[in-house]
Amino acid sequence: MKIIAVVSKTAHILVQLYSLYQVYSEDRTPLHHPYYGEISEQLYYGYLLEREGLWEEAFKAVIGLNHSKKVNGVLKKIAKTKVYGWRSISLFLRRSGRSLVQVYESKKKDIKALLTSVLGVRRFYSKVYAILAFSPLRRLVGNPPVYSKDEEYTIVPLFIGLESTPEKVLDLLVHELLHGLIKLNDLGVSEEEEEEFIDMLCPEGYLSRELGLAEKPRILESGFSAIVERYFSEKKYYELTLIDYIKLYRSNQYLL
Repeated sequence: MKIIAVVSKTAHILVQLYSLYQVYSEDRTPLHHPYYGEISEQLYYGYLLEREGLWEEAFKAVIGLNHSKKVNGVLKKIAKTKVYGWRSISLFLRRSGRSLVQVYESKKKDIKALLTSVLGVRRFYSKVYAILAFSPLRRLVGNPPVYSKDEEYTIVPLFIGLESTPEKVLDLLVHELLHGLIKLNDLGVSEEEEEEFIDMLCPEGYLSRELGLAEKPRILESGFSAIVERYFSEKKYYELTLIDYIKLYRSNQYLL
């Protein structure tokens, strides 16, 4: 997999809108509350992309891939929007993008090896476009990735702040990638358990520790906790995948 960090003002705004319409439920982020003044214009552009199901086409446009012409008008209007402090923000994002790629290149072989042994991943995306957007929050925030139907590419929008280290950004990127890789490889993880399962691995999970992206995993209350902790502490990934380990445990065929 090749990581390509993408930074532009239009991409930054697009990620902001995508987050509002995709990540947060209506009861948590009532978009009708701020729908006035200048911000209502941006929310309307997001509404158009949401209504027409054109988010993927919009993201393809900002990263330079072939895309539907339907998004060109909206993106031209978005590009005219002023982002306060954009000069310094863009410098920070570009610097962060370079650092992200450098850290990934140093750990690329380990990432591929562990994803293969731990999860049984055999198919990887050829290109991973990490679209970086600025966040004033201390914590990192991911967004639902946009996946191609084959192994060609995946697009991962990420919010990063001034305290975000490249290791933490890569950790979050791997977390979001896992959602796509689980589906791409048909690994048999149910949608109900997918988020809980991945949270145990990264960011700052057991896979994070094995990759050297975190010193110790977060302690999460989960039905997987004891199983996953034992699996990694005893390095069972040299013997079988975590998914097979859990299946054997549940069928009482494997003694912990």
